Amino acid sequence: MSIMRSIIAVVVSYFVIAVVGMALFFTLVAVLPKDQLLQPGTFRATAIVNTAAIFIGLLAAAGGGMVCTRIGGPRPAMALAAIVFALGAAMGVQNQMKPDPGMRPDDMSLMDAIAKAKEPTWIAVINPILGVAGVMLGSWLARAKPPEK
Repeated sequence: MSIMRSIIAVVVSYFVIAVVGMALFFTLVAVLPKDQLLQPGTFRATAIVNTAAIFIGLLAAAGGGMVCTRIGGPRPAMALAAIVFALGAAMGVQNQMKPDPGMRPDDMSLMDAIAKAKEPTWIAVINPILGVAGVMLGSWLARAKPPEK
């Protein structure tokens, strides 16, 4: 397997993770009313959103792991998992360094509120771990043989 094919596999797969993750989050935002997305008067996400974030992250990462393995094999998928962990940890640290946003005004738009929100520490900690688990699960699924008929 060429190094170029491995690089393409990782880049395309990371793009898949980003697109699938954003599409699922945008769908969540479009489906749920504002009061079920953020706790009243705060910038904190509801339990529904935090739970959905776990599943969205796993699903997006698994899709990326599958695509990566199909294009480049299991080794590039391990590289993808390392990149997902590193970037997830960096984004978690960056998010935790945000100042506490305080109370949310009632007239603030949803998009402004989401941009100012700060994710809970536990989400910032588990996101990189779930990303690795999702990529490896997707890679495993891509390598699994379909049952014989």
